[in-house]
Amino acid sequence: MRGPELLRGTAVIYRRELSGLFLQPVAWVLLALGLFLNGYAFPALLIATKGDADAAFLYAFRSGFGWISIVLPPLLTMRMISEEARSGMLEYLLTAPVKDGALVLGKVLAATTFMAVLWGGAFVLAAALAACGAAIDWPRLVLAWGGTVLASLVFCSAGLVASALAATPVVAAFLGMMLCAGIVLLPTFVDRLAFASRATRRALIERIDLAGQLEQTFLRGMFDSSTLVLLVSTSAVLLVLCTRRLEMQRWRS
Repeated sequence: MRGPELLRGTAVIYRRELSGLFLQPVAWVLLALGLFLNGYAFPALLIATKGDADAAFLYAFRSGFGWISIVLPPLLTMRMISEEARSGMLEYLLTAPVKDGALVLGKVLAATTFMAVLWGGAFVLAAALAACGAAIDWPRLVLAWGGTVLASLVFCSAGLVASALAATPVVAAFLGMMLCAGIVLLPTFVDRLAFASRATRRALIERIDLAGQLEQTFLRGMFDSSTLVLLVSTSAVLLVLCTRRLEMQRWRS
């Protein structure tokens, strides 16, 4: 019965967190800002690619991925655990008949859904271009969107870990941005390792470069199981860490 209980608990927490996100004015401001910046930059990308809509969408996802993934997920998740711990609501949730894994999974899926809506603005731009007669490679666009949403799951998981570690939402946001920036910049750090050979560094970077693998596969309309495994396994590790942190708080309480 553990599977059905986990699913039911996840669904309850997911609905609660998702409704809470969309009821916060800050979340709507972040969503509007992200959609505005993507929409503002897209015409310039379309001109730069000489009207190639598919190439423009590729550059749009790639250019917005870095800063949006570093900034937005920590801001979405900063209150999910730290604020509830400070207000006493987390203690109530930990004593409720909901598994810690369901609590963590429901929260991270709610934040990832918000990110999916943000990245879904690309479909509005594509529909507008299609109405003007442009040929849109819809399967490629769907794969690019799906891959970016999966990558957002990684960053939302990192933000949730920061929220579980921090005492206040502000600290959680700062720590989450540092973790997300570390994920993006990790290949650069590895490339500067002086004690490893160039071949070793290149092999390691190919395995941990989340943004690079995403760009070479999903963003180009190619499904790749190794990239899928990287994204899912990285998210799983972060969520397990978050769950263990909640278990420590349960025992302390």
